[in-house]
Amino acid sequence: MVSIEKYERLTAKVTWADRHIHYLEGLCDAFAKSDPYRVERELDSKAHLFVYYLREIKRVPQDIQLLSGDILNNLRSALDHTACEFIGSGAGAKRIYFPIVGSLMKYQSPKFSRQIQHLGKPFIDILDQIKPYNGGNDLLWKLKELNNLDKHRLLLTVASVNPARTETFGEWEKARNDWTREHPTLPFHVPENTRRFIKTSAPGKPLKAGNELLRVSDSETNEKPELIVDVAIDESGIAEGELLVPTLKEISNMVRIVIGKFC
Repeated sequence: MVSIEKYERLTAKVTWADRHIHYLEGLCDAFAKSDPYRVERELDSKAHLFVYYLREIKRVPQDIQLLSGDILNNLRSALDHTACEFIGSGAGAKRIYFPIVGSLMKYQSPKFSRQIQHLGKPFIDILDQIKPYNGGNDLLWKLKELNNLDKHRLLLTVASVNPARTETFGEWEKARNDWTREHPTLPFHVPENTRRFIKTSAPGKPLKAGNELLRVSDSETNEKPELIVDVAIDESGIAEGELLVPTLKEISNMVRIVIGKFC
């Protein structure tokens, strides 16, 4: 049975991180609403199409990077505190921390078994359930790797991404025709003067000046796209193009779940 008092004590840093995530979400929203990009258009005479491309994109504010690092550190610390609380003084003078490794092979290796044997069988039994390695519990592994990068390399790398843009009239028309063909007795549910946001072809690709956004015909030359801009983690091999705030929320929720197993 979970001890509520113990759980609340061990998740205090998670709660603190969640407050930071809420504030971070406001910073990311403010950045998105600050018109951080400029779009221009040029004619592709060979293809007889107009090309909209990104002329300029502002850098993500450094406060977002700094706050993200604080959040990761609090979440990682909560796990280490849980390990210390669970094991108590039974491990002697050995340094106690919550072990997370890069693969199942490393987790099952004799070397790693020797490294964690001082944690005791009850702790290791719970670890086996949690699977704290890449390919087992990927959120815990991302927490470890991102926190290490932020601690040792100064700042977490983030980038602006474009998960969605407004549809063109041609895209709306195609959607209407597809709907009419599949539902001949029902009217199309999107009025002609309404433009929806649709998913882009590369929603997690970092935005850079010069990126092509859209190609349109002569009849759609007034269809300058409106972009949704968001902030994503841009760490190769760990979290590339994953939206920052949702990822941190998922990691925070996982840390709560893990702590609950030790209470």
